[in-house]
Amino acid sequence: MPKLWAGIDAGKHEHHCVVIDDAGKKLLSERVENDEATLLELIATAVDLAAGEQIICATDLNAGGAALLISLLADNGQQLLYIPGRIIHHASATYPGGWQNGCQRCCDHRRPSPHAPRLATRA
Repeated sequence: MPKLWAGIDAGKHEHHCVVIDDAGKKLLSERVENDEATLLELIATAVDLAAGEQIICATDLNAGGAALLISLLADNGQQLLYIPGRIIHHASATYPGGWQNGCQRCCDHRRPSPHAPRLATRA
């Protein structure tokens, strides 16, 4: 029963998702369009990697372009954490490549910290 983490760099037209396991091994890295069929396919692929278990997902947006993604993750029983942009911005200073590795940083924030991510809520 693998426990997987998904970091999603959300955008208006497309999202980039990286799925890692507890050891930090990258299992999936995919850029997808922001449409229902494509997002459902991505979720199904990630759930297959997790052998049907829940995946802990983290994203940098909690509305707007991420609204469809958030809704589909909730409808498919996946836990979603919201990591505010200011936390990602400050964390980027410690990573080579700055903002270029945003979705990987989302995964790196899976560890408990004083600035733990908040649960995203459905509107």
